[in-house]
Amino acid sequence: MMKKATIIIFTAIALLGCSGLEKKFPKRNLFVIEAGSMKSESYKSINSSKIKELDKTGGKTGLIVRQFTILPEFDSNYFIYRISQNQYIYDYYNNFIVSPSSMVTDDIGRFLYDSPYFKRVEPNESEDIKYRLWGSIIDLYGDMQNKNNPEAVMTIRLVLEKKTGTGFKSVINKIYPAKVIFTQGGAKGLVDAWGKCLKRIMSNFYKDFINSTGKGIHGKRFGYNSINSRRACVF
Repeated sequence: MMKKATIIIFTAIALLGCSGLEKKFPKRNLFVIEAGSMKSESYKSINSSKIKELDKTGGKTGLIVRQFTILPEFDSNYFIYRISQNQYIYDYYNNFIVSPSSMVTDDIGRFLYDSPYFKRVEPNESEDIKYRLWGSIIDLYGDMQNKNNPEAVMTIRLVLEKKTGTGFKSVINKIYPAKVIFTQGGAKGLVDAWGKCLKRIMSNFYKDFINSTGKGIHGKRFGYNSINSRRACVF
């Protein structure tokens, strides 16, 4: 009986070995987009007087970053490439490690909390929340139409609201586009270029925050448009 059981087990192992479970599938690469740090941004020296003025307000202020949304056409862990005016394709072998909306939300939060002016607060710490940020990813793809100069494309709408006595008032509501050419590095080169796009977007947002603090800037000052508008924006 023991001999028969041994034969059955051996046969099962042999079948598993022949079933294709040991087949080597094409390697999938997983990536994250990172904007890096804003501590070394050169524009700080340009706005040094405004930064000193902000310092007088008491340093870091409470910010909560809400989950970003993303347009359905770019809501995929697969890299997306634009190959013609109306044609996009998926890259099944180069993926984001998490959903792009979660990844961008987390990195934007980290980027801002790393700045001299914002600190992380939790939703249940309402008394410490001075600002809240939310937004939407409008574009996130690699533009391969020009094979000699492929571009990483990222567009994000950012909405910053400041707490008032009666609720929250919009301080910044603006679309931030960015494109960075990458010619080497394949998928990693594209991811690095997306990281540069995100850093450029956040740097421009940060400049707007510095310019708007204490001035009640809203809507018309920055040429804001409807929150439902996909691309049109006056810069």
